[in-house]
Amino acid sequence: MSNDTIEKITEFLFIGKDIEDLKKYDLVIVLGNNLYHEVALEIKKMVKKNIIDKDTLIVISGNKGLVNADITSTEAEIINAEINKLNLSLNIVLEKRATNTKENLVYVKEYLQDLNKYKHILIICKSYLGRRALMCADALNYPLNKIDIYGVSGEYNKLNWHTNTKARKRILEELQRIGEYTLKGDLKM
Repeated sequence: MSNDTIEKITEFLFIGKDIEDLKKYDLVIVLGNNLYHEVALEIKKMVKKNIIDKDTLIVISGNKGLVNADITSTEAEIINAEINKLNLSLNIVLEKRATNTKENLVYVKEYLQDLNKYKHILIICKSYLGRRALMCADALNYPLNKIDIYGVSGEYNKLNWHTNTKARKRILEELQRIGEYTLKGDLKM
């Protein structure tokens, strides 16, 4: 794969802002994922930097997911438990039905009803899922002008995804999913 191709894929998928570029948010939506502890640590950093506080509504969305059928708690519950271990006093609501990105955003929107009452919305997801999350939010008529994306890095991130076969496979599968979901109408170009 050429450096130019790697660069273009990285720019397309990894669209999350750096923590230094985030503002103060009144709504944070955490999309379910298996980076439970990493998400909690990022939220702790955001509290320390006054990006979020006790007045910020944090909605953690996620059931077991399609690949996590063997876990006994939902992803929302596990992420919340990790946050609770850090003794942060936050306004957290759990949405425990969603099994994919579209459902995350559908159920959160259903719960909140009026997203326009929020000034600044932050969506937290895995670092390489930012593009899909934003395209899905667009398809669901989220107010994009109020949304920032923050990607939590796990095993794969924008610096290393192209360095091993397993990571390349996962990132290329994400590109494929974006194409498939766009053709189905779940994502908006």
